[in-house]
Amino acid sequence: MVIPPPSLKLDLLYRQPYFVGVPLSVVEVLANAMILHQYPAGEVLFLEGDAPRGLYIVKEGRVRLYRSSFRGRDVILRIVREGDSFNEVPVFDGGRNPVNAMAMDDTEIWIVAAEVIREQLQISPELAMTVVQALCQRTRKLVGKVTEISLYPVTSRLAKLLLELPPERLSGGNRLSQEDLAAYLGTVREVLARSLRQLQRKGAIQVRRGHIDILDEGVLRNVAMMLENQ
Repeated sequence: MVIPPPSLKLDLLYRQPYFVGVPLSVVEVLANAMILHQYPAGEVLFLEGDAPRGLYIVKEGRVRLYRSSFRGRDVILRIVREGDSFNEVPVFDGGRNPVNAMAMDDTEIWIVAAEVIREQLQISPELAMTVVQALCQRTRKLVGKVTEISLYPVTSRLAKLLLELPPERLSGGNRLSQEDLAAYLGTVREVLARSLRQLQRKGAIQVRRGHIDILDEGVLRNVAMMLENQ
């Protein structure tokens, strides 16, 4: 097993919003507690209601965070990519995992033990303040997303997203899948597919084998501005 130099772990931790500006001595403790885990595609990392193992940071691959309804339908809440972290809430509040997590690809993940982070929170006011600020920023983003979901239909939100994404994310080799797009919009793939068909009928886009080509940005802008009740 190749052991990465300490500097790589430190760089990865400092890329997370919870550790920006935190004293090196604190981050070094967290870096020393990082353990690399490997998960094959399709493996469940943890389930909703499980006790948290720690903060997860994706080294390679992708992870789907989702919740399941009593009817068995999965709703994707987020797709986590290389360099991003997840499962911070139960680490900081001591509760249970609020979501399920599954590896979408063969994935490598660093895990920082929850108890180590909590110990450092108790002795480092800088870490505690940074965590509070980062969680507040995420809360603001969540409020904005909830507001958008409440005011706009999926088709309008999809049109807005298509206008914001670079072309290579729609039709290039690094394009987003329909599952990815549904996760961004907080909906399910079936609803997204209907919205894509609506935009295609309007002449705004063309969908071909997973690729999306924008044909008329003006139509997309008009759809993006339509409130649900108008």
